[in-house]
Amino acid sequence: MGAVITVTCNADAFESNDSGLFLAAPEQLDVWANKAVRFTSIQADHGDELEISVAYMDVDAMQALNKQYRGSDRPTNVLTFSAIEELIDPSLQVSGLLGDIVLCPKIIQDEALEQGKPVEHHFAHMLVHGVLHLGGMDHHIENEAEAMEQAEIQILSLLDIPDPYNSVFNQTK
Repeated sequence: MGAVITVTCNADAFESNDSGLFLAAPEQLDVWANKAVRFTSIQADHGDELEISVAYMDVDAMQALNKQYRGSDRPTNVLTFSAIEELIDPSLQVSGLLGDIVLCPKIIQDEALEQGKPVEHHFAHMLVHGVLHLGGMDHHIENEAEAMEQAEIQILSLLDIPDPYNSVFNQTK
């Protein structure tokens, strides 16, 4: 059957002044994460029962995290923090805990609207992107960027979501 990802999320505690802001439900995050994990080496490395924590952050909090941990003083759509890579002492690793994916719903929504994509599609893409990072993929290394994009395209197609890099949504009108 393969690994099963359990996703915990702060969706109930997340507060936003934007009543129209799309937030994926924890159940939806579970579906997306479980599709993504099948394209990684996560199961072989960590076993069958895995956990990812997803946190929603507002724009200011996301900018602060991006500055503190990535050295970039701007907000971003998604950040990932591997529970293994980030630990000073790997023996502190909690069995099955892969890490945290931090999503900024406002940035994701704004990007989707700019690109003419359904917000839910872009939200799924950003979660899949985060899971692939937790699985060891990295788009900052040129020869790995294409492999990561191809994995995203394949996973999203299983979710009936068009290629986010070359879809009808990205064509200039």
